[in-house]
Amino acid sequence: MKQHGSIARNLLVMIVALQLLSGCAADQNEPDPASQPGAAKDGVTVDMEGAPLAGTSWVLVSMGEGDGQVAALEDQQPTLGFLADRYGGDSGCNFYVGVYNSDGSSLVMQTPASTGGVCSEPEEVQQQESVYMSSLATVTYYAVVDENLEMYSASEQLMLTMQSMDAAPLLGTVWSLQFLNVGTQWQPLIPGAEISMQIADGALSGTAGCNDYAADVSESAG
Repeated sequence: MKQHGSIARNLLVMIVALQLLSGCAADQNEPDPASQPGAAKDGVTVDMEGAPLAGTSWVLVSMGEGDGQVAALEDQQPTLGFLADRYGGDSGCNFYVGVYNSDGSSLVMQTPASTGGVCSEPEEVQQQESVYMSSLATVTYYAVVDENLEMYSASEQLMLTMQSMDAAPLLGTVWSLQFLNVGTQWQPLIPGAEISMQIADGALSGTAGCNDYAADVSESAG
């Protein structure tokens, strides 16, 4: 049930939370933002307070920078979505979900849970996934430049460049469950299991693994 190029590929399927925080003004004793890492890229000024990440969705454009920059595979671009304190996406072979911390332009991605199934994708997709997930683990700050999300390591190296993507609408989209939150742990579904959900025309329907289900549904104020 993967849908390429859509947030439906992301793992944030059954979480609903948006909490946005705003920064405060700098005083005279604070360093000039232009002198901080990532303050400018190719002459483009970057907002060092950090654009809000919660509620945004992204698709990979490239990894690395300069001579070492590698473009994402055209038909297999990993995705990344953010909620209030969770991040997740489709890395090519697997889905992943984890917790992130962000303050201003700083960004730390805690080690995510992954579906970890046997990958039937071509070798180049597996290699891209490995580099992509390793790069996420090194990210320490970010900047939004020309509507692209640029993610940097502590050594000021550009690790990932991602492009904004539109979220799929809740209504009419078929969602495929990838993780269950049990206690404080994210657990992937049993291999071979399929749990789906769709909301359309005032009805909720899908399959729960062994049985199909259906119910009436109403919506009010989100």
